[in-house]
Amino acid sequence: MASGSTEFYHFPLWAHSDSILMQDFNALTAALDAAIPRFATGSYVGTGECGAAHPTALTFDFPPKLLLLFPAGGQEHQYAGIIALRGMERAQNTFGSGSNAEYKTALTWDGGVVSLVCANAAGQFNETGKTYLYAALG
Repeated sequence: MASGSTEFYHFPLWAHSDSILMQDFNALTAALDAAIPRFATGSYVGTGECGAAHPTALTFDFPPKLLLLFPAGGQEHQYAGIIALRGMERAQNTFGSGSNAEYKTALTWDGGVVSLVCANAAGQFNETGKTYLYAALG
């Protein structure tokens, strides 16, 4: 059995005289798995659909805590995008200006799925034929 632990993550530390037990290693690998953030990147091509009946849904194999979503470079609105933290329900993207509700994007976080809804395809990051890039950290 480990006689000590690391300061921040409390991983087991063994002295030369300690007995080594399988449960120590299993606990260590479970703690490592929980401590290492997950990261995913990807892209998709917009279909032009928008609104509550046609959300843009991004699916990950983990619940993301941070989402970055931008049109691919070289396209119209290439500097507009969303940076959102889990739990945010609405994001003002930079397609519109001021309080233009037409460009406010509603966000829904459900496990590993983040859904975006907006009154228009540009604000929903789903313009026909445009490529979008995303990254998520969980």
